[in-house]
Amino acid sequence: MNIRLTGSFYTPSVISDFICKIILSRIEVDSVKVLEPSAGDGSFVFSMEKMNAEQCKKLSITAVDIDGNELSKISVLDKNISLKIVKSDFLSYQSNDNEKYDLIIGNPPYIKRSLLSDFQINLCNELNKEFDLDNKTIKNIWPSFLLSSIKLLSDKGIFAFVLPAEILQVKYAQPIREILTKCFDRVEIITFNELLFKACKGQDTVIVIGERVTKNKNRHGVYFYNVNDVHSLNSVEPSFEKHNVDSNLKWTSHILNSEELDFLQLLVKEIPIMSDVCTSKTGIVSAANNFFIIPEELKLFLDVPDILFKPIIQKSSFLKKDIIVDDIFFSELVSKGMNCYLLDLNGVEINAYPRLMDYIKKGELDKLNLRYKMLNRDIWYNIPHIGFPAPLLFFKRSHLYPRLIKNDALIYATDSAYYVTPKASFSENGIVSSFYNSLTLIMAEIQGRYYGGGVLELTPNEFKSLPIPYLEANASELYLLNKMFSDNLNIEEICSYNDKRLLVKYFPNLSDNDYDRLGLIRKKLVDRRHKL
Repeated sequence: MNIRLTGSFYTPSVISDFICKIILSRIEVDSVKVLEPSAGDGSFVFSMEKMNAEQCKKLSITAVDIDGNELSKISVLDKNISLKIVKSDFLSYQSNDNEKYDLIIGNPPYIKRSLLSDFQINLCNELNKEFDLDNKTIKNIWPSFLLSSIKLLSDKGIFAFVLPAEILQVKYAQPIREILTKCFDRVEIITFNELLFKACKGQDTVIVIGERVTKNKNRHGVYFYNVNDVHSLNSVEPSFEKHNVDSNLKWTSHILNSEELDFLQLLVKEIPIMSDVCTSKTGIVSAANNFFIIPEELKLFLDVPDILFKPIIQKSSFLKKDIIVDDIFFSELVSKGMNCYLLDLNGVEINAYPRLMDYIKKGELDKLNLRYKMLNRDIWYNIPHIGFPAPLLFFKRSHLYPRLIKNDALIYATDSAYYVTPKASFSENGIVSSFYNSLTLIMAEIQGRYYGGGVLELTPNEFKSLPIPYLEANASELYLLNKMFSDNLNIEEICSYNDKRLLVKYFPNLSDNDYDRLGLIRKKLVDRRHKL
């Protein structure tokens, strides 16, 4: 089966062994009804058999999967285990399943909404209604597997799932996080310093365990445990640390202790956020950058008026160290042969330009005109909402730290960037020079989401909610800061300088130790991200 359609990334035995060892030791009843809603090749079934050799519980396992070929690989020899194999789409199966299970365990599929069938989406909608969730929650299929499993779990049951780390990060998963804390006395999150599924395009992964009832109230709450070395997983007893989730911070903040979180919360509530000082919107969506954004050589070859081309930057990797983009920067892009001219054909009579007509025909031969976004346009090669360039650009993906630049060259940008415009009473110089400080960059780490390879991404709403200790700045002050970047000072040195310049306005009593503390918190978060 197509891995993109089934979302199947099978669980390594070291992981399934670890989970089963933990869970089976906690279940107090001797006869255990188990559901594996995404059985795949049976990794969890085999691990349960292996780990039950010591527990000797009576296990009644129902293994469900849509792939019959994989299910055929599953069998058990232990006389204490009865196994029921079900070939079915679990979302269909769960809607007619009236059983209650003591343990639900597995690795739900990871399938984007765009790849789900209408039937699957309707089933997801029904589950959302049962939990009073908005249907916007359906960005992927895994939340529905989790919700249905909560529904099928017994009053004293336990679930354990391998899930994408976005459950800790993304806004659409916030209602899921709230459901977990309401439905379970104890929730455990196990994180890793490495990727478990290399083939899953860098998707970070966590283990989530939920216990409906724990008699000891001291065990209630949300707990985290980080695994340094997967291969030594089963030789080390996990040591969970309780985490305060009453704050508005995402669960990605778990690597910070309660004192650090309280310190951040104290600071954040006293300063403006980006939406207070500026407006922002997504850059240009061409739907075919390689076709519409071209180098100067092709621009000259097409032999059309210069007015049809707009200077544009495709991604942050084209930037230099500077936080000011000027005409010299764009000239350097051109001289390097970079694709930096946007072809804007809105209102153009292309029949007047033979080479342009041939270029359009080439695009049609490549079936660009049949792409989804193109089909929604009156004319497929007319890019909508080009508008005008913004005075500031924020690039949504970053590696070392997020980039906000002053756009003196007034170049356009693709949707890799957000167009940022100061509100009244705020200036371009002030916003850019105020952005580069430890507190803002810390909250970018916490409020954004990260991917394999250490990539940090902020959605429009996550960018708008970033705190910014705004301080007005003139041109010379911004150029001084820009020189620090162009002279290759590291971001730690720049933040150290800027922290004391900016934060004293809002927090005159901060000590040198407090400033050092901010730097250490940011380093802890960035180091964690870069390990993935």
